[in-house]
Amino acid sequence: MFTDPAIGTDFFGREEIVSILNKRLEAFEKGYRQNVGLVGPRSIGKTSILLNFVFSCRRKGIIPVYVRIMPEPFEYFAQRFMGALLYSALEVSGKELPRDFNSLVKSARRVIPKTVGKMRHIKRVLSGGDLNEAFSELLALTRALHDETSKKIVLAIDDFDLFERFSLVEPFSRFGKEIMLAKDVFYVVSAVRAEKARKIFREDLALLFGNFEVAEVKAFEFEASKRFIENRLDGHVVADRHKRLLVHMTDGCPFYLAVLLERARSVLEVRKQRELTDIVLIDIFEEELFKRQGRLFQYFYLRTNGLGRSHFTHPYLDVLLSVAGGRRKVFRIAKFLNRAVAETKKILLKMADDGVISRSGSFYFLGDPLFAFWLKHVYHLRRISLELDFIPARDEFRKSVASNIEHLNAEDGRDLPRRVEELFKRFKNDVVELRGHNFRCPSFQEILSKPSNGRMFPVEARAQNVRWMCQVASKRIGEDDVRFFVDDIGKLRKKVQRKILIALQGIELNAKLMAQEERIAVWDLRDFNILLDLYDKPKVIL
Repeated sequence: MFTDPAIGTDFFGREEIVSILNKRLEAFEKGYRQNVGLVGPRSIGKTSILLNFVFSCRRKGIIPVYVRIMPEPFEYFAQRFMGALLYSALEVSGKELPRDFNSLVKSARRVIPKTVGKMRHIKRVLSGGDLNEAFSELLALTRALHDETSKKIVLAIDDFDLFERFSLVEPFSRFGKEIMLAKDVFYVVSAVRAEKARKIFREDLALLFGNFEVAEVKAFEFEASKRFIENRLDGHVVADRHKRLLVHMTDGCPFYLAVLLERARSVLEVRKQRELTDIVLIDIFEEELFKRQGRLFQYFYLRTNGLGRSHFTHPYLDVLLSVAGGRRKVFRIAKFLNRAVAETKKILLKMADDGVISRSGSFYFLGDPLFAFWLKHVYHLRRISLELDFIPARDEFRKSVASNIEHLNAEDGRDLPRRVEELFKRFKNDVVELRGHNFRCPSFQEILSKPSNGRMFPVEARAQNVRWMCQVASKRIGEDDVRFFVDDIGKLRKKVQRKILIALQGIELNAKLMAQEERIAVWDLRDFNILLDLYDKPKVIL
């Protein structure tokens, strides 16, 4: 790993998800079980959440077990799973904790002999080559451990959606059957591929779906990111515009922020400098993103390296470069790849299913702005550079960072209605998905802002036979705001096909219910930023 998980005092934020896990644990202790699934992109902090939860479960009567699915033969995973189970059981019992597997087995034989006997049986099954039977019996070990110790089990499985990589027959069906039988095991699982995980819950674990609470692990919002930056650079001066820039570039990903801020602290201390400046920011981005020894360079390079191995048969790297360069639709990507549209669409759908890229309606995109920036301004520059020392490429990279700083600072200062207008001007009869629903974004012929009432900024957009009325709220929306919007629409002579409230500061519950009754779509800050990102516009940070 390129940074250790945030454990103990290093763990930051995530109050909402921690609260969900603690409530489910309390209910489990009282005899009611509702399993939890965490979904979110890589490096977003799921492992840190799981490990901190597992550590917090070390209380009387509970054996917490953590295991991660990794790219390895099934036999290796089976041994790690059994080792984690033995280690946790011995730790709770207060026995000595050996470090190697054989010593663990020897010590555990005196404490949980029946469970150890089942492990020996699994070893024999594995030697016979029956991986499916071994998998089923491996999962059943937690049940056996409970039966032998009378202790409840918490089993945390990181990247559980990767069970399918072990070439097993219907692994999730087998997993589901074990969950149904193991009433005294509380399952907390995580997955990188959110849509794949939801499909597993919906189809493979259909009987259990109502018993799994799915929680989405997102990047830090701006306020959490701001507190994180201040915490990691305590004692240094960081201007608000630099905090906003770091959030823009990283999208609030805690891993990226942690690496960049650690580098920033180091640079500032070496230079005996107290204030973070544009030059320091450019330097730390060069150190971490452009130079090969940078942790972020290494992280992104390994992400692309696996795709590059199959480059001649699957042009995944070229797809990533195309999308990072602003090509979001099939026909433009197909042109870049010099392949047929139908063939390109198959490639894109496969990459979306694998979680390599994301899809929204007719758009394909990278939901990771820093990775996209690295692909465009580092990987691509290095690949085409003819200079052995990469100095021209480095200078070009530094110019790109400086230009990005200038551009993002300028965009942050722009009026919100103007940013809405410019977003609507980008629409080209595209299909976009928001909150699980697709809708079409017309190619508008006329877009204009109207005088505001100080709280709401009206924007009207017209196309042939289509009219949108949009209100951008500068403050939290209340019932009166919805009422005024409905009255304004009622004064229009022509029918309005889509009514939208952009609630950047949120909306009160009664106001939201009133909007639903009036068939008014409510876009929050996240929805609006998704659209801005799809159309290659900087996100809004309040």
